[in-house]
Amino acid sequence: MTTPDLEGPGVDLSLLATTGDISVTGLIDTRGKTGISQQDGGDVTITTAGNISVADINTSAGVGKDAGLISMDSGNSKTITLNGTLTATGGRNGSAVIFNDDVSLGAATSILTGGTTGTSGAITFAETLGGAQSLTLNSGSADP
Repeated sequence: MTTPDLEGPGVDLSLLATTGDISVTGLIDTRGKTGISQQDGGDVTITTAGNISVADINTSAGVGKDAGLISMDSGNSKTITLNGTLTATGGRNGSAVIFNDDVSLGAATSILTGGTTGTSGAITFAETLGGAQSLTLNSGSADP
């Protein structure tokens, strides 16, 4: 899923399912577009009463701009499975990545929230983290 490839800020994306699971196997891309003026990244919010499974998410921003928030909330006793790279880096500020429920690593996973000239975003695991896969967390300076 990619927000429109036009000059401008990334568009916020919200996936909501009142029943059932949400599974996204491709890239969710809400990056701020580059060009004449750099732009902010759009937020990605995924909420369901079931399980969540995602591959790659990128909410990064251009030079001097802010990345979009990544937030996931699955149902009670349900799991968020990560299978790729979550990137919320900004040319100014990175953004937070928040997991409100149990997280399982389905594949090697990286979470990047660095800000080039400003602050880095927090990475929050509100519940347990498990899985026999490698996990890289980087909330320091990064190129968008």
